[in-house]
Amino acid sequence: MENLALQKTLAGPWRRFFARNFDLYLEIMILAMILNPILSKYSAGYTSILNMPNNDYVMGMIYVPIALFVDAIICKIFGNSLGKHLLNLKVEKIKGDMDARDWFRRTLGLWVRGYGLAFPLVSLFTFWNQYSRVKDRKQTSYDEKIDCQVYATPLSKGRMILAVVAIVTMYAVVIGLSAVGKQDEQQISKAVSAPPYVWQNPYTKIDASISAIWKYSATKNSDQQSIYTFTEVTQHAVAILGLESADITLNNYANAFMSASKKTMKFDDGGKYSTKDGFESWDAYGAMTDFPDSRLHVAVRKEGPNFWRVVTIQDKPYAYTDAEVEKLSNELWKTTTAIAKK
Repeated sequence: MENLALQKTLAGPWRRFFARNFDLYLEIMILAMILNPILSKYSAGYTSILNMPNNDYVMGMIYVPIALFVDAIICKIFGNSLGKHLLNLKVEKIKGDMDARDWFRRTLGLWVRGYGLAFPLVSLFTFWNQYSRVKDRKQTSYDEKIDCQVYATPLSKGRMILAVVAIVTMYAVVIGLSAVGKQDEQQISKAVSAPPYVWQNPYTKIDASISAIWKYSATKNSDQQSIYTFTEVTQHAVAILGLESADITLNNYANAFMSASKKTMKFDDGGKYSTKDGFESWDAYGAMTDFPDSRLHVAVRKEGPNFWRVVTIQDKPYAYTDAEVEKLSNELWKTTTAIAKK
């Protein structure tokens, strides 16, 4: 039997396409698993992109060049990528061997001339141009630049089945993840585009205009006191309004609150006392004990025997919800009797 390895021919466009997409999707998924938790924790801009509707194209423009760069490193180290190995493809110099500079030059050319910088409309033209060249048994423009070519050897029945299963599985995973992401995007988009709703403070019967990104719920704490919770649609922030009555000083109340909350809240210090809108106030910052990266702010205002309390908890990146948290807090304070009397 003739050795299959000796039957090397120029690779066709579709075989190259499926090998490239397999590699790209796999690399993007792995990169997203690594980078998403990091970038979404420290970059408000990146978090905004993650939560914007139809973000696929923007995310593609971010991740495609990174994935291609990683692919070049993999090819330099192992001599091939997983997708090309799966489909018996190999990139080779026409004369000599591929070195690191060749791999990175090829990757740059693939990103610009193949993927059109990952711009959706541009990529249609660049893909068609490269497809036409390969179909006519020519080098792609980026392969021509470094004098290399993609060769293929025949696939055995076993390798063909393995390749089909792997590629179909990859596409199924991509489609499934995209569907889940679309559901989240639709929920967020619906909340962002919806008009504010009117919430009435049960104690004062005063209305507040609340952005639809805040989901409202009423519960009771361990002391059976009613608390009113507003949760941001992406789960990056929570605001809680409560009222307690006690014939004590604000200082005593603050100390009692910190003592009662020491298992769940860690404060930076003893807080700061001031006067706001003519009423004694206390503000303290810290973090939730179980979530040390969170930002905790407890604001209390004393009106006679009543203590109004607004607690806000934010997850990183704080800048992503700073403006909305401040806006909501202001609306909630407007519903208290202290503000109403002003």
